[in-house]
Amino acid sequence: MPIDAYSPCPGGTGKKIKFCCKDLLGDLQKIERMLEAEQYMACLAYVERLEQSNPDRACLLATKTLLLRLTGRVDEARLAAAAFLDKHPENPLALCDVALMAATKEGGKAALPILEKAIVASESAFSGRLYEAISVVVQALLSEGHFLAARALTLFQASVLGHKDPSVELLMRLNAAQGISLVVKDGRGLQQCPDDVPWKAEFDEAFRLASLARFSQAERTLAALSDAAAQSPTVWRNLAKIRSWMADNSGAIDALRRYAALDINRDDAVEAEALALFLAEDPLGDQIDVFDVIYPITDPGKLQARFGASYQVAETPVDPRTLEQEGSPPPKSVYLFFDKPAPKSGEPLDLKTIPRVVCHALFYGKETDRAARLECVDLAESDRPLIGELVREAGGEVGEEKVDVSGRISRTRDMLNREWRLSDGATREEFQKLADAYLEDVLLRSWPEMPLGLLDGKTPREAARDGAARRRVLAAILVIDFWLEQSGARFDTNRLRSELGLPTLDTIDASETPIAALPLVRLARVDAAKLADDELLTGYRRAVSFGAQAAVERFGREMIARETLAGREERLQAYRLLSRMTDDPEEALQMVESGRQAALQAGGSCADWDLWELPMRFERMEVEEIDRLIDHIHGRHGTEPGILQRLAHLLMQMGVLRPDGTLAFQPSAARSGSPIAVPGGEAEDSGRLWTPDGVSGGGGEKPKLWTPGMD
Repeated sequence: MPIDAYSPCPGGTGKKIKFCCKDLLGDLQKIERMLEAEQYMACLAYVERLEQSNPDRACLLATKTLLLRLTGRVDEARLAAAAFLDKHPENPLALCDVALMAATKEGGKAALPILEKAIVASESAFSGRLYEAISVVVQALLSEGHFLAARALTLFQASVLGHKDPSVELLMRLNAAQGISLVVKDGRGLQQCPDDVPWKAEFDEAFRLASLARFSQAERTLAALSDAAAQSPTVWRNLAKIRSWMADNSGAIDALRRYAALDINRDDAVEAEALALFLAEDPLGDQIDVFDVIYPITDPGKLQARFGASYQVAETPVDPRTLEQEGSPPPKSVYLFFDKPAPKSGEPLDLKTIPRVVCHALFYGKETDRAARLECVDLAESDRPLIGELVREAGGEVGEEKVDVSGRISRTRDMLNREWRLSDGATREEFQKLADAYLEDVLLRSWPEMPLGLLDGKTPREAARDGAARRRVLAAILVIDFWLEQSGARFDTNRLRSELGLPTLDTIDASETPIAALPLVRLARVDAAKLADDELLTGYRRAVSFGAQAAVERFGREMIARETLAGREERLQAYRLLSRMTDDPEEALQMVESGRQAALQAGGSCADWDLWELPMRFERMEVEEIDRLIDHIHGRHGTEPGILQRLAHLLMQMGVLRPDGTLAFQPSAARSGSPIAVPGGEAEDSGRLWTPDGVSGGGGEKPKLWTPGMD
């Protein structure tokens, strides 16, 4: 609606125009029309003219900072926002603008204190400018890895604006994010204060402030209680949460460890220690530097020829054009280096002879102002001599190498994620035995003897015998659990706990604790068979919402075994999820068929299941089944809205169709022995790369967890 004298001042003063800037009413109406017409440059010029005769007016300063941002004049917008705040220190719009600009230049954590002032100054008026500032700060926090702070702000945004706001969708995506541990994502909020304590009023005030996103005020109030309530687990737990919402990781870690040291349940204490590790930059205290090493190449042709004939170098199928960076041509080739030659076809595989991938390398040709070069990425110090030797052997005279530290990695995590090169003809079964043996060797023999900074230089085996350090060893194993899940590897870490003489994670009887109140990380331990149908559905929905894969599998398998849940949408969804989570290709197809039959029995279409099955058949290169499915989808479902479009999109993803709709190749022409190698397929191609969780690389990997709307 057009603004009038009774509209709020657009400068954030909290007054109506009539009592604030009625002399500018006509100008403000003109400014509004220009903004609606997106005449930003003209509007900015008009505002700047008005400023000459009306300096320091909040309505003009607020509009000017907005227009400078809309026209891309970011540096000027930053100066204008600072000037606005200088003239009006308590103005909510000025605070919002400064917080937004701080987030884009200095980062989300730096912007948080200013944003909190903006929230306080806004009181009950949640303006569009505040919404924008929160959104920008949230994105900055996520890019910095401050997940808990970003989610807390998003939750506040959603609580104010309701379930239809986009912030709710973002909150759901954050909850389901696969790159975040369940220990971190735990959805339980602040704990309520006990009724029988003398400091209840102060505690409740901190609780109230936190609910209004006044996190620093809440933190100061709780911190002041920490002396009087030093033995209260509730105070320290809440203090840790609030500090994590402020992106104060060091403060949160301190509070978590104080909480874990109190007389509390062992699981609670270990999970608090684990959360402290996830918030730390070096969780296990075992990080090492990795390097980018650039070798200038004097004879590029010789190097490429030697690499092509080498048994320790392989060119990858990655399209180098996808690695092009702005202002620089793409690499000509992408190589992998191995620590030993590939085994010959038919040779038995064992951990001593299988080649390990040492590093990836990008080869660039000669440029006008730069010699040809080989850039080795994320190379460990211990592997640098080997790579230097291989490069010099292949390229002859090599210029002086340039070495830069590219980052740091955990030695433990690096050991879990080894890549190998298999011999021609090696089967998946052979690989799986090798992968199982590797993880067993690493986790039951090597890691227990590795000194860790987390344990003050002790090994896990030594620390496990120390009562004070046992909790940290157990927390470290929870971190390893997460890293294994991230890589897709399956290993029962209770075996590691037993090896170290530590208590194992046993099955939980949910009758003792409501499943809705269990920490997320414990859901997979619930004895699903003992749950009533409604509890089983509650646990399943919670597991799906938070991306708890192991719990999804446990609850899902129990649901599909219960005929009492036949026809439930969750049961149909479970068939689909389990078909992608199982390691057994035959079981995956059985799950799809069961889901298809359930959909037909419910009177629905089986088109979704046919489309879901097609990539599975393609991965296995089952040509007759591919042809049958495509014909079936055309004949049976061709008239259903959107099905043929989805089929075409799927075929383009699989490389059968080009983007222009023409055939890249006929599926029926692909037979065993085809040069097309598909991860998980039965055709065995030479020089494949495997990791302990499956085939490395390629675009055919199955998603870690399907969620509603993903397909």
